[in-house]
Amino acid sequence: MDFSKIPENEKTDYIERNFIKEYITLKITFDVENTPKRLVKHFELTEENKEVILELQDYRTWKEAKVTG
Repeated sequence: MDFSKIPENEKTDYIERNFIKEYITLKITFDVENTPKRLVKHFELTEENKEVILELQDYRTWKEAKVTG
């Protein structure tokens, strides 16, 4: 990553955002029997395939999260 063109006061946020998007994924293992049918259908879950891996595309600031929460 090239940080030279990022204003000094924005570097920490930029680094955190890119780190989170690059290195954090969510692995969800469902109990298919007790999962709502719409989720089973959406993720095409079966007893053999009950895990879903989600990658983050982007996120918003904590300040926004508190407002929208």
